[in-house]
Amino acid sequence: MSSVVKPKVLEVSFGGLGNGGVSSVILEIAQGLKEDFDFHCVVFNPRGAREEVFSQFGELHRLCCYHAQGQKRSFTELLVRPFRLFWGIVRICRKYEFAVVHSHNGEDQWPCLLAAKVCKVPVRICHAHNMLAPDDGMMKRLYKKLSWHLAASFATSCIACTDGAGRDYFGKHRFTVVPNSVELARFNKLENRINLHSVNMINIGRFTKQKNQLFVIDVFACLSEKLPGAKLSIIGFGDDSELDGLKAHAEEVGLSSLVSFKDGRDVDMPSELAACDVFLFPSKNEGFGIVMLEAQAMGLLCFASTAVPRETNVGLAQYLPLELDAQGWAEIIVEKLSDLDGRYVAVDREAIRKFDRERVAESYKRVYSKGLWGKRR
Repeated sequence: MSSVVKPKVLEVSFGGLGNGGVSSVILEIAQGLKEDFDFHCVVFNPRGAREEVFSQFGELHRLCCYHAQGQKRSFTELLVRPFRLFWGIVRICRKYEFAVVHSHNGEDQWPCLLAAKVCKVPVRICHAHNMLAPDDGMMKRLYKKLSWHLAASFATSCIACTDGAGRDYFGKHRFTVVPNSVELARFNKLENRINLHSVNMINIGRFTKQKNQLFVIDVFACLSEKLPGAKLSIIGFGDDSELDGLKAHAEEVGLSSLVSFKDGRDVDMPSELAACDVFLFPSKNEGFGIVMLEAQAMGLLCFASTAVPRETNVGLAQYLPLELDAQGWAEIIVEKLSDLDGRYVAVDREAIRKFDRERVAESYKRVYSKGLWGKRR
């Protein structure tokens, strides 16, 4: 009895399968569509924390293209990397007959998609997971624009996590918005009761300057003066030197006993969110911010910077400018909490359903299947 051969999909990761948002997207696609497609994934050095998770759904292919510290570039590496990526993807594509190559690796997508085109892969996808950083210099922006133009030219479809990300990176190229998804089966508290005398706050994200955790601590320092029972939990992963700086700053402002730091790889995120009331997210730059949806799904009030896309608002989010200082943020947060003291707050259930993992997986399935059986280009 013959079995149906599933179309093969090659996901090209962003630096590897670590704990970041792009890795989460890849894993959710593979898990959501494992019955329809045979998944493979290109990973890099060093070994990512979630490679074993992906291996439950598909096969891994390792290319050594990146510096040991991750995405850090030297000039020589910048010149050599496209060739390594191109020939690495060509070798993999010649070994397997892929129906889809879905590239997630930022400015390095163009050699991967060119390789897929040379190997006549029928569906080639370029994916924008972020927006242009506001502090990028002119040369860096020019390099990004050129790289993304090439990638979009070699692709058959372009996907962006938000309309803003698509406009930033794809310009005149057509693109489809497919939002990041949230696992509503796990993040499902939906409502929460505010108690002004016992407010637990939380921030979740990679330990980088982009996530602006120093500002989180500064805001909390102002809040703790007005809310004596408040506590803050900062959960993340990544740069140890950045984490050490955050701990030193918390001690410097006298908050060591009120601020806790946890490794995001060692916690159950729904449980951590369920124990909190307020989510602080003052990112300097954000492509989407899936954690905003997870927090609201657990009934948390969210206070985010205006750099976070408004698409993340499902009823419990408020966006504040970073030009407003920590004291200004604190005053707005206290005013909001005071208005809601003793009341239940709840996520907009209809709004959050459109981010459900199964619904988003169907969007990817449509893109993967588009032109799949047509003539290879």
